[in-house]
Amino acid sequence: MRFDLLVVTAGLAAGAWGLWKKNPVCLEVLRRSILLSCALIVLATAILVAAFYAHDFSLRYVASYSSSNLPFGYCLTALWAGQEGSQLFWLFILAVYSSAYLFVHRRSRSDIHFYATGFVLLLVQHFFLTIINFASDPFVRLSPVPAEGNGLNPLLQHPAMAIHPPMLYTGFV
Repeated sequence: MRFDLLVVTAGLAAGAWGLWKKNPVCLEVLRRSILLSCALIVLATAILVAAFYAHDFSLRYVASYSSSNLPFGYCLTALWAGQEGSQLFWLFILAVYSSAYLFVHRRSRSDIHFYATGFVLLLVQHFFLTIINFASDPFVRLSPVPAEGNGLNPLLQHPAMAIHPPMLYTGFV
């Protein structure tokens, strides 16, 4: 996640310069940093989800919100069971939406508003990446590794709670 923070910071710096000087090379760096950041965030989210399905209790977050007897369908739900995973999931949705924005408005690349919007989206991503990297990292390792996790809160093991946070976060983003 730290490399992603560097990518986003570089994209913001290039984007600020590009917007100020109307430099097309810097604006292209901004656009590409949004795409690269999205790929890295999707990868990080996939790694955490895979850790839940593999019951990798060496990660503190997985050990806190999962157990080996957690039903298969709720392993994905465990992603947003706590603060660290929720923030990563929120960042995931934001990054995917940011890339979708670039795709939908790809014909507007000559418009400065296209890049200004991209800059704001990248700025919000930077905020979440800073929090994830320095305050609530879902990839903190445990030593020694526990044999079993704490399990998912029984209140979260309901179909409505499985769809509620994704719908809520999608609305917020």
